[in-house]
Amino acid sequence: SAAWIAEAAEILADIAAQDLSVCRGHFQSLDLRELKKLSYTRQKNLLRHWFHSMGLKRPGSLKLKLIFEQIINARDDASPLLEWQGICLRRYQEHLYILPKWTKPEVNIQLSWDARSTISLSSANVLLTVAEVTGRGLKKSFQQQTLTLQFRKGGEVCCPVDRNHSRSLKKLFYEYSVPPWLRGSWPLLYCEDQLIAVPGLFVCKGFDAKPTEVG
Repeated sequence: SAAWIAEAAEILADIAAQDLSVCRGHFQSLDLRELKKLSYTRQKNLLRHWFHSMGLKRPGSLKLKLIFEQIINARDDASPLLEWQGICLRRYQEHLYILPKWTKPEVNIQLSWDARSTISLSSANVLLTVAEVTGRGLKKSFQQQTLTLQFRKGGEVCCPVDRNHSRSLKKLFYEYSVPPWLRGSWPLLYCEDQLIAVPGLFVCKGFDAKPTEVG
């Protein structure tokens, strides 16, 4: 009956929500190592739920078959891509990503920012927000400085606050598991010509709030 069907759908949704809490990875991805521990039926159920949770149409049987064949089960050294209903599906380091289609931003763009208000970088599909904290984050005094947001040009070097030595930003992006297609549009925060933070990842050493300071 209709009531039984509704109850079954509710149970499937509950199972998918539980599975998603286990399989959710960084940057709103799915951890494929956890996904593959589930039965094939639960994997498909989770994928449908994941799409729906992102405000997207649930994939049907044929589309799910393509996702498994072309993305999830692609060879280890591949960089698979599947475009569908205005989004892209990609896999990187055993994580599955849903991404909007976008144009790579112009690297020479510089945007002034006061580090007080929310700012939207629509060309990079990025929204930066600010929260006051103690003992971490960027020194609050930098709100009095002239700050700019820029995009990667190549050759940047910095030292995250939790590191002892400087490294290239390229290597740091890899260590922080930032997928290659996001690196060119990841905002970088500068004070004059000095890179002081990579928002969402780290503050550079020397520009961080000390244990008793407000950041």
